[in-house]
Amino acid sequence: MNISEDDPLNRELSTDEYLKQLLDEIEAGRDEEIIRDRDAWREILESGGYIEPVPEPDELEEEEQYTGPTTITYRFLDEPLDRGKIFLTIPVYRCRGEGLVNVDALVVRNGSVIQAEVRKPLEGWDAVCFSEAALKAALSSRFRVDPYAPEKQRVVITYTFIAQ
Repeated sequence: MNISEDDPLNRELSTDEYLKQLLDEIEAGRDEEIIRDRDAWREILESGGYIEPVPEPDELEEEEQYTGPTTITYRFLDEPLDRGKIFLTIPVYRCRGEGLVNVDALVVRNGSVIQAEVRKPLEGWDAVCFSEAALKAALSSRFRVDPYAPEKQRVVITYTFIAQ
């Protein structure tokens, strides 16, 4: 039997036609997702809340400020838990000894830290000095923009100051 390509039944049963139809449906679904994401990003950018990451200063006045070894970790307490960072500011301080400071912070969708508070109790010989440095660093840190995150997302940033 000779089946012509022009035969409507043949076109209806064609594997090539079926694959083309599936690919078209996938593209249509992807377009909707891209449009939805684009609209969410536009809303964030137009809200005026987006802040470009600021590079850290190249030179610090050595007579007034010192830096030392510090380990910084963070953990989000609200979904999405895997939200990443753009940068975590390294604390600048004049503290002696070592210390551990946990900072409770609020991050908004555009990645800015809008509020930070040091958890008690403080640990370390110069705990007040370390807590001030950690608080200032936390407030200038930035996380990834996430249009699907809650308006305010809780995060704990832990600063471990190592004795020099």
